[in-house]
Order: sequence, then structure tokens, then C-alpha cells
Amino acid sequence: MRLEKALAAFIPVLLMLACGPSEEPEAVVEDIVKAAPENVELLLEKPSISVIRVTLPPQARLPMHRGGDRVVYSLSDYKLRYLTPGAEGRIQDFRTGDIHWHSSGTHTVQNIGPIPARYLVVTRKGVNPTPGVTSNVAELAPEKARVIFENRDCKVIEITLQPKDKLPVHNAAGRAVYTLTAAKLKFTAGGQSVEEEWPEGAAHWHDGGEHTVENLSPAPVRLLIFEMM
Repeated sequence: MRLEKALAAFIPVLLMLACGPSEEPEAVVEDIVKAAPENVELLLEKPSISVIRVTLPPQARLPMHRGGDRVVYSLSDYKLRYLTPGAEGRIQDFRTGDIHWHSSGTHTVQNIGPIPARYLVVTRKGVNPTPGVTSNVAELAPEKARVIFENRDCKVIEITLQPKDKLPVHNAAGRAVYTLTAAKLKFTAGGQSVEEEWPEGAAHWHDGGEHTVENLSPAPVRLLIFEMM
């Protein structure tokens, strides 16, 4: 009887030693910009949209964090391991200019390649201030503008303007603009013109409405337009 009691008390200890200590679930970060400022830079934040740029050196990993509905644009070639709680990670290679959509959820990523990973994350935060409107510039000027991603929640347009090129008057929703190159542009809307200059890698906001854009730079300009519906 004593032997049976001793075995009953000792067996759980043996099982625990064999299996090892139970792992605590990783804490989930709500604000990845504050949690990883060395890797994540906030470029633009509006009630309807945010734009961050992520830079991960080789083997660097972001904390587990919550992400909203978002589109991701690759600024370099890289290889990532993508992990979600309770699931096996998946590995994927990306090339500069790749773009894809993620629905909201908790996740983390690790750069498992030999070079730094750089990418944009553009997140839908609320209703677009210009509901029911979307850009028609790709239809009006297909040689200068092309839709590189579109679903029911998001449209992304890449614009390339040679020196002195000008887009025709076109409509657009409220949108985030990211400069893939340095840009000096003249923006005209409602009979008013404004000249603006941005460095490469800047993000800014434009309200919706009809407008046109002219390249005042001495070199070609490339822009990304993000409309969240």
C-alpha cells in the first residue's frame, strides 16, 4: 500500500521531468512601434490609416504583436519566418516590389535571410473620409499609373512620372502617398496649386477629390498610392 502511494506521488514528477517545464505563452504587444523602435518607424498616422516601415537585420525578430487589416509592400529582397500563436511557422521569400494582404491577427516575423529585410506595412484603422470614391488615374493614364494590388478593402497604385510629366485630372479617395524616389511635385486641386518636395522614403496624406500632379524634379519620380476603403 505504501509502495503504491509512493509511486502515485512520484509518477507525475517523472512525467514533468520527461516533458520539461511548460512554456509560458509569449506576451502580446499592442503597439509594435513602441515595443520595437529600433526596427519599426511610424511614417504616417491618420484616423483611417497608418504607415510604418520595418527594418529587420539578419536573425532579428519582432515581438509577438497584434496587427490590423493591412497591406505589405517589400522594399528589399528578404526571407522571413512568419509565426502565429499555436501554429507552425511558415517561411517565405520576398522580392523588392512584392505586395500582399494580411487580415488582422496576432503574429510575429523573423528575418532568416543573410541581408536586412525592409518593408512597408499600411494598416486600415477606420473608414476612409471619402467613402465610395476610388482613384481612376490608372484608367486615364495607364502609361504612368498602374494598379499593383486591389481587393475590396484596399487599392495600391504605382505612379511613374518622367521630368515634366503631368497626370490628367483624376479623382481619388483620401490616401497615403509613399515616395519610392525623391520627388518635387506640383499638386493642383480646386484651381489652387501647391509645390511640395519630399525625400525618398517619406509618407504623407492627401484628402480625396479631383486633382492633378506634375513632376518638377529633374529625374523620374516613383510614388505608391494607398487607398483604404
